[in-house]
Amino acid sequence: NLGLGSLLKILLPGYSLVIQSGYWISLLIMWAAWMAVEAAESFLKVKSSPGQIWLWVGIVVAIFGVSFLIKSPLPQAAFWLSFLILALVIMVPSVAGRWGLLILATGFSLGAAAYSLNILLDRSYYDTPPNTLTQLPKEGRLFFSPPMMKEAVLLKGENMPAAYDMAKQKMYPDWPLTFGKEQAPIYNTMRLSDSFAWTFDAFYHSQEQSRKILDFLGVRYVFGKCDFKEFKKVSGSNDSVEIFENPTPLPKWFTVQEAVVVSPTLEDDFLKAGKESMDYGKKCFIGDPSKASSYQPRQVTVQTHWPNRLAFTAAGKGRALVVSSETAYPGWKALVEGKEKPIEQINHAFRGILLEEGENKVVLNFEPISFRLGLFCSLLVCGLWTGFLIRKVRA
Repeated sequence: NLGLGSLLKILLPGYSLVIQSGYWISLLIMWAAWMAVEAAESFLKVKSSPGQIWLWVGIVVAIFGVSFLIKSPLPQAAFWLSFLILALVIMVPSVAGRWGLLILATGFSLGAAAYSLNILLDRSYYDTPPNTLTQLPKEGRLFFSPPMMKEAVLLKGENMPAAYDMAKQKMYPDWPLTFGKEQAPIYNTMRLSDSFAWTFDAFYHSQEQSRKILDFLGVRYVFGKCDFKEFKKVSGSNDSVEIFENPTPLPKWFTVQEAVVVSPTLEDDFLKAGKESMDYGKKCFIGDPSKASSYQPRQVTVQTHWPNRLAFTAAGKGRALVVSSETAYPGWKALVEGKEKPIEQINHAFRGILLEEGENKVVLNFEPISFRLGLFCSLLVCGLWTGFLIRKVRA
């Protein structure tokens, strides 16, 4: 860790994807195999001197020796098999034979690593809901406390299946999504916009702030140790996975009575909210200073809620501000009574819609320009390749 993360996020597009092991580890395996072949190319094309041969053997012994000493995760059988095949490479006179052995050795050495990263268990493991799910009958989001999030980073168990099963029973992040439960919107796959800082900074600011933020996020159940007196421990939860129920979660979409201008920093907003004992169910911070005002309450009813489309009505009179605990992810467009309206930034990281008198119906559609642009470029490339193939056939 060189402390260059913030700078690299600015300079390198997609850096946030690269630092997530789930995205780059398979590419790293492919790159290692490619480099192994490239490194041996000159050796395979020309007649090697005795010094070059011994250098090759020395490199192989050093690499496998070090990996063996540090207890490489590769199975010992694959380790020794790959080692012996590479040692035989120098004894095969034909270039084709050497290439074959080299590819075979690479497959044994890297294939085991790839398998360990893509372990598949019996189908029942994926189809059978975890026992913990039966303890969560009420609607509402799930939230994992900071200590629980740190614990979920590492899988622990006697073996890989046992470690995965433990993660499932504790319903580590993303497992709830498999069985129809929703998590608090902390981050998203592409990381173009997230509420991680807003959510977790509150826990290090004050207990009162974190308690109110859990209400705003619509969190019904908290996984991990919880010190809020109003939260009741769910019967059946134990020391291995403590679960607490929040009695007062807010809905995903609701109206507030007042909006104040957002501060330059998150810390300033938390300080201001703490001094005023701010109730996020009645008051919010808004990004547009011209929209800071008092508003009338309305009854919000969600009619359609799909991954790429949301429709709701806000029954009532007067000017209203409908706010949400859903992340203000780019690409969403709002239609109010059939006319496009801007989406307001609420509480630094969330969405809101301002409704004038007589405006009651709202539809939000996910229509990112990046998707359309990517689709157009893909079609263009396919068209070019098709043209090249037709031209080649005619020639």
